[in-house]
Amino acid sequence: MKENEMEKTTEKPEVTINLTKVEALVLFDLLSRFSESGRMDFVHKAENQVLWNLCCILESALTEPFSENYEKLLQTARVSLLPTEQINDDGTERGRYT
Repeated sequence: MKENEMEKTTEKPEVTINLTKVEALVLFDLLSRFSESGRMDFVHKAENQVLWNLCCILESALTEPFSENYEKLLQTARVSLLPTEQINDDGTERGRYT
């Protein structure tokens, strides 16, 4: 699935996320640890809170989660973020995460 197919399924091609400086700092630390370890280990309650805050922000910015074809939109979005060598000729991803 190509990027232009995803653009056809969304109202806007970009979403702007505004975080406070403290939210950004806590989120950065959490994501940095995840990037290094591959594990989402929470070391402080604020990390849960910043993810809930981010989810709320995204929920208000997106219409797709409320769409009847959400699963298809999500799959298209996921595949569109992969490098081309991880995508099969039919547009599906190789070696899916389980």
